[in-house]
Amino acid sequence: MASAYEITPWRTPHELRSVRAQLFPPFHAPLPAERRAALDHIRAWRARGRLPPAIEATALLVDAILHDEAGAGREVSVWTVEKNYCTALTRFVTTHADPPSRFLPSSQRTMFATARNIGLPAAFVDLRHEITHGSVPPLGVLRASAREAVAWLERGWWRGVDSEDADSDDGEGEEEGEKDGEQEGENVMDGDDEWRKWCEEDERREKEEENDHEDEDGKEGGWYKPRGVWRPRPIGVL
Repeated sequence: MASAYEITPWRTPHELRSVRAQLFPPFHAPLPAERRAALDHIRAWRARGRLPPAIEATALLVDAILHDEAGAGREVSVWTVEKNYCTALTRFVTTHADPPSRFLPSSQRTMFATARNIGLPAAFVDLRHEITHGSVPPLGVLRASAREAVAWLERGWWRGVDSEDADSDDGEGEEEGEKDGEQEGENVMDGDDEWRKWCEEDERREKEEENDHEDEDGKEGGWYKPRGVWRPRPIGVL
C-alpha cells in the first residue's frame, strides 16, 4: 500500500505560503528585508532535504538581484554581479529544461524540447547556451532576464502552492502559470518565432541524417541492423 505522506523541507503548507508572501508580497512591492528573511528560511529548508527546482532557482535569482541592488552606489565589481546572475540563470534553466531521459527520441532529447513542454520561453535556453559556450551577455540583459525568470516562477509555481498537490514539484503548475501569463500579456520574451525556426531546422537535420545513411545503390551504409539469418564471417571479410 502506497504511503499517503510526502516528506517536504517545510513543516506545513502555511510555512510555504508565508515564504511566498515574503518573496512576492500581494499588496506592496517586495522589500529587501522581507526577501532576505525568505532566503534565510529557504536555506534552512535546504539543510533538511532536497529543494524543489523552482524554490532553489527562485532563491538563487532573488539573491543575485539583492546583491546587485545592495551594491548600487558602492564600489562593487561588475564581474561579481555578472557571475551571480550567470550562475543563477544557468542553474534555473538546467534544473527545469534538462532532458529527463537519454532514452527519449533524438528530437525530444534537447533542452529546447523540454522547455517547450513546460512552457519555458526559448530565449532562456539561448541565454544559457550563450553564457556557457559563448560570451557573457551585457549586464542589462542579465538583469532583465533574472527578473523575467523570477516572474515566470511566481506565475508558474508559487501561485500553485494553494492547491492540494502544489507541494510536489510536478511541473503542472509551471505550465498552467505560463499559459496564464501569455493570456495576460506578461511574457515579454516570446519564443514562438525561435521555436518555429528551431523545429524547422531540426526536421531538416533529421532528413539529412537519413539521406546520409543511404549509399548510391540505395543500401544502408555504416552501422545497421542485420536482416535475415546471421552467419559468422572471418575477420576482414565484409
